[in-house]
Amino acid sequence: MDLVFLHLDPDEIVSGLNPQIATEILNRCTPVPQGDCVNILNNLGNAISSPQQAVTSSLAANTAQTNQQIADFALTSVDTLFPAFQSGAAVNNLSPVATTFGISGVSATSHDGFEIDSPRSARGRTPKFDSLDAGGTLGLRFDASQAFGWSSDTLTMGVFGNYTNTDIDFESTPTLRALGINKTGDASLNTGSAGGYALLTNGNVYGLAIGSGEFGDASLTDNVIHSRSSFDTSGFSSALIGGVVMPAWARTKFDVRGGLNYLSATGDSHVDTAGISFSDGELREFSGTISGRLFQTWEYQNSIIRPFVQVGVDHRFSYENEVRVEGIKYSFDEGDDTLFGRIGIDVDVGNRVQAYLAFRGDHNEDFDTAAGQVGLTFRLN
Repeated sequence: MDLVFLHLDPDEIVSGLNPQIATEILNRCTPVPQGDCVNILNNLGNAISSPQQAVTSSLAANTAQTNQQIADFALTSVDTLFPAFQSGAAVNNLSPVATTFGISGVSATSHDGFEIDSPRSARGRTPKFDSLDAGGTLGLRFDASQAFGWSSDTLTMGVFGNYTNTDIDFESTPTLRALGINKTGDASLNTGSAGGYALLTNGNVYGLAIGSGEFGDASLTDNVIHSRSSFDTSGFSSALIGGVVMPAWARTKFDVRGGLNYLSATGDSHVDTAGISFSDGELREFSGTISGRLFQTWEYQNSIIRPFVQVGVDHRFSYENEVRVEGIKYSFDEGDDTLFGRIGIDVDVGNRVQAYLAFRGDHNEDFDTAAGQVGLTFRLN
């Protein structure tokens, strides 16, 4: 039975539903006129059907953020390959044969809710939600150039693993708040991922490929029907990035890059404690990104400092976000275009340590994200 927009009278509405859901609907519908009851049912259905896909969307966002961090880390080595800016010793030491690296990030997202595409009986948006992500990445980078007889730093490869915890709070709607429901629920997502990358460059032109697999477990509380659920998540992400670094003015370079991104995330089928079944929950996204990055290079004693600023846009070519609730397919949508900006600083200290600090903001018509990142690299040999 369609939980979103029911055209029947209250007795017929509750006759085919789980008893707990029926009680909730009767408690909220019978004291008010029928017209408001239909609106309440629509709001209840939107609130019940969407939280799993908010969790799945957060999994996809986590994987995208990890790939962005890896890309930003990997491409700092391209920024350093300019002898005119640095001493010969500094250039030789920036990309040792093997290095370990760590990246830590925190991000907060405020989402206006998904636009509901289907079923046709549904209308409007799902409740708004806010998420807070905190995670860390550890990895190992190799200079693989010698294996192909190329000069140092032509080909670097890396492997990495990430852990991220996400807390999600689901807000209410004016209709549900009028019924005393001030918060529709909350969720927690623990995600792990593992992947690798390869960077090919001559110091001016570069190509980067990244791929990773993700897995996680989620727990969700629904305050609307007082239910709980837990389920596993999984996903895959990949990116191909190409760019060129050009002179701008004294000690300044301009990095123009573009790329293609693919993301997929799924939430396993499950039944919550109220007896509602969720199945075929998945999100798939294919997008393209283009950006410009301006940076300078300065030497100070035994350190090399590179402040930078970056702006860009991401456009979705395709997007699918859907789940089946009690066998009924629900599809959700978001804005296609996201503008982003990033500012920060890279620092090389001596010949063994490299660090960076960055802040990033993303704006979409449906959400806004603010993130902070710190990274640290150690030479092993």
